[in-house]
Amino acid sequence: MSQANSVFSSVAESRTSSEEASGMPVLDQDHLNQYTLGDDALATEILHLFTDQVDVYLDGLKTAKDGLDWQQVAHGLKGSASAIGAWALADLAERAENGILSDVDQTRQLFLPHLTEQVHRTKAHITEVLLKSEVA
Repeated sequence: MSQANSVFSSVAESRTSSEEASGMPVLDQDHLNQYTLGDDALATEILHLFTDQVDVYLDGLKTAKDGLDWQQVAHGLKGSASAIGAWALADLAERAENGILSDVDQTRQLFLPHLTEQVHRTKAHITEVLLKSEVA
């Protein structure tokens, strides 16, 4: 068993209310292991990069000037979340990307609270995974 599999396999799967509602894991560790070819150091680096950068997407959504800006930022968030296997966040970002209303402020009011909550849940779960992997 590779170091990555042993580290990430040792993390207990926690189910949040958003995961239970969506049926998707906060973080699909099997996907992440596949994505990083089982390289624990790379997986850790990618998770750190994601948690460091994901708030940039939220800031971009908060300041989107029009529907195109909104869609581009939501698309970027969807891609970043998908890359690490954060399926619940990726799904929500995709809905935000495709659910643009005629007024970006209405779109922001509809989606931003949910996206913000899911980003916080995802970051908290990643922090837990990283802390547990340091102990293992």
